[in-house]
Amino acid sequence: MVDTVDRIELDIPDVQLTVPIPVPQHPGDLHGSLIALSEWAVGDAVSITEAETAPDLVISLGGGDEAYGEAEHIYAVSDGWYAWVGTKGNYPGAFALSVDRNPLGAFLAASLVAGEVFKRSRGLIRGKWITDLGYCLWENKPLPYSARLQGPTLDNASLPPFYIIGAGAVGQGLHYLLGAALIRDSYVVTIDDDRHDETNLNRCFLAGRSDIDHPKVEAITRFRKAYDLDGLEFDGSLADYITSNIPDLRSDLKRLEADDRMDYVVSCVDKGTSRQDVQGLWPRLIFGGSTLGLTAMASIYDLGEGTPCLGCHNPPEKDGDTLRKVEQLVRAMQPDELRRYLAHSKDATEIENYILAGEKCGSLGAAQFRAFATEVSKEFSVSFVSMAAAVLLASRLLSRLIDRSQESLPLPPMTSVAFLNGTLENQKLSIDPQCSKCHGDPISAFRKNVAALRDVVESTAPNNLR
Repeated sequence: MVDTVDRIELDIPDVQLTVPIPVPQHPGDLHGSLIALSEWAVGDAVSITEAETAPDLVISLGGGDEAYGEAEHIYAVSDGWYAWVGTKGNYPGAFALSVDRNPLGAFLAASLVAGEVFKRSRGLIRGKWITDLGYCLWENKPLPYSARLQGPTLDNASLPPFYIIGAGAVGQGLHYLLGAALIRDSYVVTIDDDRHDETNLNRCFLAGRSDIDHPKVEAITRFRKAYDLDGLEFDGSLADYITSNIPDLRSDLKRLEADDRMDYVVSCVDKGTSRQDVQGLWPRLIFGGSTLGLTAMASIYDLGEGTPCLGCHNPPEKDGDTLRKVEQLVRAMQPDELRRYLAHSKDATEIENYILAGEKCGSLGAAQFRAFATEVSKEFSVSFVSMAAAVLLASRLLSRLIDRSQESLPLPPMTSVAFLNGTLENQKLSIDPQCSKCHGDPISAFRKNVAALRDVVESTAPNNLR
């Protein structure tokens, strides 16, 4: 939000930092670490100073704001699985917090507050301010502060091994939350072939300015090792991973993959083709996290009868039409204009040669142009929406998998946060009758039935027969 926020003034206590942050080196105290975090993430685009002037907006985390007079206030309180955000007239006042180290409520509250700052600074044309919103992530429903529920503690929580496909904003947010929750008894395989650039850095939570042009998985590796999280990162596509021999992969996952099994997969990809590829693995459960404008969403896709799969409503992109349109556009450009247009591509020189020098269709430049032209269009996207999607995704993952005996309990198929109106809702997902994965393809339907049967056998057979 560097185009929205000009200066942040801090009025905070002199305490030690108690949560992980992705800055490789930081002072350790809260004040100094916040300054280091800002410089690492955005350089000098936003200044951080001591509170000294009349602010435009005050964010109050638990009161103590009497000195700021008539300035507009946004209040935030969090407690484990619970988050509350509102305005001055609705602030619940004194409260007693638990000692739960679960960070999900805090990150959701922070995301909602950032959204309110964004709406006020950009001007609200439609929608509304959040004046009194409390939400329990464990119960998946709004609750007033007086009726908040704690939910189970995350102390000694563990997760079965799982895969994260996509190491961008939502994927990095999920890793950040697992680190903040100290979920060390798990093993995460992260797969992505993309790199950080000026267009996506603002919402990649584990990456700073020095990570531009570096693989996204490198930022995850750095954070994971700094906070003793177990896992493995693969710099390549899902297809590359499936066809590669990964020598460092944990032995139990090697055995499962040898039988074409990837039981738990988290989809953090943003293209229909990629979602089709993830669903093609036919895992036991898919957890999906995504954003659309100012809405964050998280979903669960299982093998239940009559339920949609990740491929439903996510058809593969038609690259041919896109290629023709982009090629017509760039071939009409002057050389200088073309270089500016290609500035953010790591293959700019090869693509320019293909366009200007008339290289053949089968050349390396042609292949790189195809990859560039069929990238996801640069949609409107901001970091607080991505973090909210990561929070919803983490709450789904933890509530479904920290206690495997609860795995069969029903959960709402989709939960969404609409920042424009400040609403958090549970929704149903419909089946796409045109989906080739779970309807139109008999082989895929057979695989789905086999996977469902396997789950029934594993849940009912004695251990020595599994």
